[in-house]
Amino acid sequence: MGKRISSSLLLKTFLKFLLWAGIFFLFWVIVGKAIYLPVLGWLISKLPLGVGKLDFLGVRSGELLFRSYRMRADIGIDGSSMMVYFAPYWALIIASPGTIRGRGWQIVYGSIIMAFIHLLAIAIILRMTITGSIFIESIKIFFDAIVLPVAPIILWFIFMDRKALKELLNL
Repeated sequence: MGKRISSSLLLKTFLKFLLWAGIFFLFWVIVGKAIYLPVLGWLISKLPLGVGKLDFLGVRSGELLFRSYRMRADIGIDGSSMMVYFAPYWALIIASPGTIRGRGWQIVYGSIIMAFIHLLAIAIILRMTITGSIFIESIKIFFDAIVLPVAPIILWFIFMDRKALKELLNL
C-alpha cells in the first residue's frame, strides 16, 4: 500500500489555484482584449484558410470582426470566451507544488500552444460560417466542448515538474 494523498497539500494547492486564477483572470481580461485579440484577429486574416479574402476589421466588445469578400458580409466571432482559458493554465502552473525554476518557460510554451489552438478554433469557426459545412460545424462543437476547456489541464500535465506531480499525487 502506497502513501495516501495529503489532504492538506491538496487543499493548499487548490486554494492557491483559486487565488492565482482570479488574479490572472482579471489581468487577462484587460490585457487580452487590448492586445491578444487584435493580434489574433490580424494573424487569422493573414492565414490562407481557403475561404477567400478576409480583412480583419477590429475588436468590439470582445468580438473579432472580419469582412468576408466571398460572402460579401461582415462576420463577428466571440473571442473573449476563448481567451479566458489562459488564466487557469497559468494558475495551475504557479499553484503546483515543487520548484519555481522553469515555471516561466512552462507558462511561455503552454501559452504559445494555447494561442495556436485559438488560431485553429477561430479558423474552424470562420470556415464553418463561410462554407456552411455541417462536418466543420461538428469539429467546431468538438473544439468548444472538449479541446478548449481541457487544453489547460493537459498542458499542465505535460509541462508540470515530474517531481512535483509525484508529490501532489503520491505516485
